[in-house]
Amino acid sequence: MAETRLAPEPGGPPDIEGVVALIGRVFVEYGWVFYPAQELADLFAFERHYSAPHGALWVVRRDGGIGGSVAVERLDAKTAELHRLYLDADLRGRRLGRELVETVLAWCAREGITHLVLWSDTRFDRAHALYERMGFVKTGERVLPDDPNDTREYSYARPVAMTARGATMTFRDRLGFDAGGRPLEGALEWAGRHRFHHVDFNADAGPNRLDGWPADRVRTLRDTCARHDIHLGLHTSSAVNVAEFSPHVSEGVEDYLRANVDLAVRLGCEWLVVHAGFHFSSALEARKAASLERLKRLTGHAEHVGATLLLENLNFEPARAEVHYLGHTVAECRPYFAQIQSERFGWAFTVNHAHLVPEGIDGFLDAFGVTRIGEVRLADNTGEYEVHLNPGEGTIDFKTLFDRLESAGYAKHYSMAFGGDADKLAAREKLAALR
Repeated sequence: MAETRLAPEPGGPPDIEGVVALIGRVFVEYGWVFYPAQELADLFAFERHYSAPHGALWVVRRDGGIGGSVAVERLDAKTAELHRLYLDADLRGRRLGRELVETVLAWCAREGITHLVLWSDTRFDRAHALYERMGFVKTGERVLPDDPNDTREYSYARPVAMTARGATMTFRDRLGFDAGGRPLEGALEWAGRHRFHHVDFNADAGPNRLDGWPADRVRTLRDTCARHDIHLGLHTSSAVNVAEFSPHVSEGVEDYLRANVDLAVRLGCEWLVVHAGFHFSSALEARKAASLERLKRLTGHAEHVGATLLLENLNFEPARAEVHYLGHTVAECRPYFAQIQSERFGWAFTVNHAHLVPEGIDGFLDAFGVTRIGEVRLADNTGEYEVHLNPGEGTIDFKTLFDRLESAGYAKHYSMAFGGDADKLAAREKLAALR
């Protein structure tokens, strides 16, 4: 039987005993004196340091215990500190340390944190090598007074948004693309070759379908993303009606959404795009209620497994159409953002959809700001009907859009959702030139 792959999982107060035991084993390994109450005061005050929105904890579970850990604590609006990166000796050298740090960086990106800092004992040579490979720069040194283990520590820091080469991620680097249903292996290979760092994909059909992800494939794809510094997101289908309430079909929608969340976690996806569903010009209030309650339940599951949902504002359909998407206006989106107050529920802002309704792009940003945006989706249109044109072929003013988003503090990625490969390569240069 294949070995179960170990990976970071969200931790909480029930894991503190296991994390303390792990750190104790590392202290024994180094021949140090271990006083948990003195060394680990932050863990014993978990709610103050690591409960949302203050921070987070992740663990690597093995054999009923804890074999690895990492934590992060918010210091201010833009800075966080990494803590408690530990692995049992036999788990080192298996990329788990990198995965734990990447998990912290992903949390920082979601939370709008721009800089990550840490302190590390000067004797943790392997950890220092890892930090420096991942773009951290040594910034100082300190001696802990009256410490029984004669501890000296190095300080490290790095911007959260960086390329694999260690440079701060530029606006151009933040322009990613939606691969749709294209086989993920090919999409990632193309992304790596052309130095894209953000990729969305769909898992409904073909090689990507939800039931086609054995452990070895998942491991290979995660390694590919790490090698090319690619941040991955999963985009559910808007054809699956999140507002469904019919028996049997409704249960199928629940299963579909949870399966997408679970796959996103396995692949290390940093976001999962979801939708509010659609209605048939009747039973509108029942559809809205079913949609909202379903996304509340899904957010609870996402909180449990460590996934992040992004609700996409969908497109307008002509008034005479029978079928209409929910969540295509500010008024229809507002109940979701008002009633689902979770760090695991954000917004995929699709600018071309906003361009189709009277409030427009500015109306959406006036209503919701940028703090909950996890992805900005890009395509052009003429403001008349749903179509995904290349930038410049419609009437969206992308320079004004970028100026407003960036000046408001938006620092996450953009996803180009139009055209073929050549169109995306050309558009990246055109859009980057606007900044």
